[in-house]
Amino acid sequence: MTSPRLCIESPSLRIVSRRRAWALRIAVVGGWGVSMALLTAYAPDLTGIYGTALTFLCLALLVGSLRGGPTAGAARRGQPGAVTADGGALYVQIGGRTRTIARGDIVAGWTEEGRGHGRVMLQIRTGEVVAADVTGAADGHALLEALGVAPEQRAVAVQLGSPHPPARRFVLALVGLVSLAVAAPSAVLSAALATVVLGGNDYWLGSLALMGALSVISSVGAWCCLRPLVGTTLRIGTDGLSIRRLLRRRFVPRAGIARVGVRGAALVVERRSGGPVVVMTSGAEEAAALARRVADALAGRAAAAPAETLTALDRAGRPLAEWKHAIIALLQESTGYRRAGIAADDLFSVVEDGAARPERRVAAAAALASSGGPAAQARVRAAVEACVSTKLRIAMLRAADGEIDEGALAAAEEEAMRRA
Repeated sequence: MTSPRLCIESPSLRIVSRRRAWALRIAVVGGWGVSMALLTAYAPDLTGIYGTALTFLCLALLVGSLRGGPTAGAARRGQPGAVTADGGALYVQIGGRTRTIARGDIVAGWTEEGRGHGRVMLQIRTGEVVAADVTGAADGHALLEALGVAPEQRAVAVQLGSPHPPARRFVLALVGLVSLAVAAPSAVLSAALATVVLGGNDYWLGSLALMGALSVISSVGAWCCLRPLVGTTLRIGTDGLSIRRLLRRRFVPRAGIARVGVRGAALVVERRSGGPVVVMTSGAEEAAALARRVADALAGRAAAAPAETLTALDRAGRPLAEWKHAIIALLQESTGYRRAGIAADDLFSVVEDGAARPERRVAAAAALASSGGPAAQARVRAAVEACVSTKLRIAMLRAADGEIDEGALAAAEEEAMRRA
């Protein structure tokens, strides 16, 4: 289904490129290579000392730049122009030039509040961001909806900026790398000395204690300095929030969120039970932009379905085959989309409700996918794209194909119950 043509005039339009950061990193590596070559050629006796120092400085510059400025909430000034969503493409007109961006290359979008105006942010697969000021929230949502990246259509993943300025990131990276370089050999030497001491040679006991303490102190220093430089990715969907940092992922379900606010540079997620979840951002502007996106995603909840619809979708201990047959029979063309007082709109309200139980969302999705036709399947898949829970996405994708994966559904139910 093709969205109608939509053209919005913007007083400030800009395409923000992320290539500059990579150009600077390539320049740092190139400068290191040239400097090392000059040292080797003209001062070989100093290569060891100055070469090591230069290597640590360049590595600190690279590590400190990995988590840079924010994408959300950053102030951007552009030129007057227009953005047009037409068919499968977005046309960006700035200064007499037009750039065409395929709709499939737009991976995320959100709205922000500016001074007296709104702003639409569109993230492209290449890493570039289109920032367009609009007159009101209605225009911004209409553009996102036309491109298929509105809060109710697709979840958004935002790489959060660092709350530390560039100079501090450089210092943290430098101290952390030096500490890491001390921790690794001291740990190896401590292990070797421990083997000797355990073998009965107490002469090396003092050296073991010294190297062990040095290993522990340098390891703690490396952790404390490098940890703030690790990036955080926040995914926002209609079913909740997903916070990923390193190998740790934390999912906060929609049903467990009471409200979302901003406290300084932190996004604060108040839960119905348990303490708040605090996510540090680069500043108050980024935190406010993310809070707005979270509010938009959680507000895009369909009206509650009637109680009889919810009861009919429950498995209630029935065997899988019997349950699947019953829910598919809810929507048969011969009944005119009605059966036992259940309408297609009621099922859609369950599928699109981020706070509904996974079992009910999967059952409603399977019923619509099996009997609702291509339009219903497309709408179900849009609801899937708006989810951030990987387990729920898998279960609903199976249901969108008309199948119910018992294992995937059980995993989604277990995650929802555990996180609630």
